Amino acid sequence: MTKQKSETLDLRTERILDALVREYTKTAHPIGSLELLRCARLDVSPATIRNELLELCERGFLEQPHTSAGRVPTDKGYRFFVDHLSEEGDELNSSEAALLARIFEIRHEDEFMREFVQVLSEISGAFAAVALRDKDFMYETGFSEVADEPEFEDPARAREFGELVDRLGSGIREFFDKFARDEERIFIGEENPLGFPSYSMIVSQWHHPRGFEGFFTLVGPKRTDYAKHKAVVRRVKKIQKQ
Repeated sequence: MTKQKSETLDLRTERILDALVREYTKTAHPIGSLELLRCARLDVSPATIRNELLELCERGFLEQPHTSAGRVPTDKGYRFFVDHLSEEGDELNSSEAALLARIFEIRHEDEFMREFVQVLSEISGAFAAVALRDKDFMYETGFSEVADEPEFEDPARAREFGELVDRLGSGIREFFDKFARDEERIFIGEENPLGFPSYSMIVSQWHHPRGFEGFFTLVGPKRTDYAKHKAVVRRVKKIQKQ
């Protein structure tokens, strides 16, 4: 995947942004300076952390939802994390890697597709969809996993996500055809090609040893586990090269 041009950050600021994105992904609540000091494990004062957070807000990487609250990443902050911070040390564990590898040993096309989409959702915790190239049908699962996220305490958000899934399913061939030349694309918030800025998507190709091929996508709220999703994509690519 080609990385987009972006601003540079010094090493300490990168570590602070990295820690904040990861902690917010886990907790779904704004992250304050004291909590971040513990997560980032930096030998600096709380005042230094607060100054760094203020600068990251001023530069558009973070925002403060409420006056007394901590900070959360913006689309720009997530993009920097995805492009520069989310690969080092982020890999699937041995059982997850082995599970994915076994899926590609399945020889029958339909069985492979059903098992593949199930494992993608299970490992990533996201909604997953898998489609064959040049086909108008997708295998999907994981709606309930995504609907359990804190963002969906509002019923309107659950309905919105259902609309996203419906739109994806009704035009799956056209959707994947847009990315036929790209091995991997990550869409964050406003970049969402289906027009749902509260959600992010990763799209990647896959190739089976028996010759059939297609695309898969992982979809979740903007506060999704980008590091885990990218690790899934890297593992699929590695399996296909073996």
